[in-house]
Order: sequence, then C-alpha cells, then structure tokens
Amino acid sequence: MRFHTSYIVYLEIFSFLLGCLKYVLHIVETYQKFNEGKLPVGIVEDKFSYVATFEEIKENDFNLNIPRYVDTFEEEAEVDIAAVQTEINKLEEELKVVQAELAKYLKELTD
Repeated sequence: MRFHTSYIVYLEIFSFLLGCLKYVLHIVETYQKFNEGKLPVGIVEDKFSYVATFEEIKENDFNLNIPRYVDTFEEEAEVDIAAVQTEINKLEEELKVVQAELAKYLKELTD
C-alpha cells in the first residue's frame, strides 16, 4: 500500500515538474526568438509576451514591471447569486436534518 501511494505522489510531482519545464522552455524559446530579432513590436503572445520599443520603455520612465506591457488580467466568471442562495438554503435544510438525526443518536446514547 505504501509503494502504491508513494508511486501516485511521485507521478503527481513528476507531472507538475514536467508542466513547469514546458513553461520554462516556452519562455526560453520566446526569448531566443526575441534575441534573434524574429518577433514584431507589440503583443507577441496574449497574456505572455510583449516586445516594447525603447521609446515605450522611456515613456514609462524605464519601469519594466510586467503589467505595464503585458495584460495578465483574467476576468472572473459571473456568480449567479440566486443559484448560490438556493444552494445555501438547500444545504442548511440538509444540515438541520443531519443535526436532528445526530441529536436523536446522542439522546439514545445518554438514556
């Protein structure tokens, strides 16, 4: 059983590291293309890379913070408040039933 659990954890860690490696390789590949002059000025890949001109960097007072050049904002999905409230009400009713059942069992134990 320990071997099986350890193997699963190993696979999860390996999968995570493989994903990280792919991301790092993508960064390196993008940098190499930039360094070779193969990337156009402006957004190269949405939410990932941007080639700024010297003039843009100068206009931004040489501030190289990523959000100045790459929009990484992810819009959150809208929350259906009515559906959430309905789910909360349902769960509260289920909780009342479980609490009543628990109280019944505790009463049986103490009698």
